[in-house]
Amino acid sequence: MGSTFFCRLSETTNTSLLLFLLPLVSYVWLVFLSLCFCFYSYLTVYTIPFLSLTRSTMRNQPLKSLIQGLQSFSRGSKDHVSLFSSLTLQDLGFYVSDEAAMKYFQNKAYPLAGEAFLLENALHQCRCEAGPGGRPKFVPFAWKSAREDVLGCSTLFESDAVTLCWFVVPPGRVLPLHDHPNMTVWQRILFGNLHITSIDFDRSDPSGETGVVVHAGEIVGQETGAAGGFTPEEGGGVLHELENREESLPALFIDIISPPYYRAPYNIPCTYYTAQKEGTEKPHPAPVGDSGIIGDVRLGDRVRLLKRAHYTGPSMNAFAHLSAD
Repeated sequence: MGSTFFCRLSETTNTSLLLFLLPLVSYVWLVFLSLCFCFYSYLTVYTIPFLSLTRSTMRNQPLKSLIQGLQSFSRGSKDHVSLFSSLTLQDLGFYVSDEAAMKYFQNKAYPLAGEAFLLENALHQCRCEAGPGGRPKFVPFAWKSAREDVLGCSTLFESDAVTLCWFVVPPGRVLPLHDHPNMTVWQRILFGNLHITSIDFDRSDPSGETGVVVHAGEIVGQETGAAGGFTPEEGGGVLHELENREESLPALFIDIISPPYYRAPYNIPCTYYTAQKEGTEKPHPAPVGDSGIIGDVRLGDRVRLLKRAHYTGPSMNAFAHLSAD
């Protein structure tokens, strides 16, 4: 009987131990998997790209084809529009900060690859957080996704005739209302969503202080698609503001601009404006943050435009594109 009792006690003990160990082993296994995923994400964004930096930069042939086409740019040509419309986020390749690029130019032994990042990966990366019951949860943690981040930009090509550049707008940030006088602009949103307000000057007002809202709404980014373009009429201009109203997702758009700002022979300055709906004007408008749109404006509204004489634009981080050439 004692032996039987001992056997039953052992079975009970083993069962209790098993019931205790199973959740513990499962939890440890989940933690291990989450750590592996985080480590893999780190490698994907920061380490693995460095090992194939040259090979990957050779891969962005659509961007190279577009840049080659822009070297013989003319406004009447349509070839660059087709190439621009087929450009994807993956084609944009690797980048380093302007500061890192400057250090490399001053000292070619500077470990530039250690600071490079693949733009597509940076915008799609995730991080691990504790979810319900302590289980790992993977949430988006994109580059430039914090509201305290500043805008980012990179010029991919520039000549006296044309500029190719991209901007990344963190959530809650804005590229304020500015003009494109006598310019032709092709624009695409490649990642995220942007609320865009576009205004035409009212040509019946020679003072240039009256405008009409020709677009006010959200545009969803597309990996591929037709490029939106606008060409100011003779003597006119186009103003627009791009705002990211998302909670945690950055947005990236890319432009072809002709002619460029601040380049001979035109030397066109970028001028920032405030806009208020007619009938609601304040004598001395005070913009909230960087935005130049004061109050609510909608499609078809007539607005009062004032130049922001002492405003030079939002804070930005500049980045240099890495090429295999």
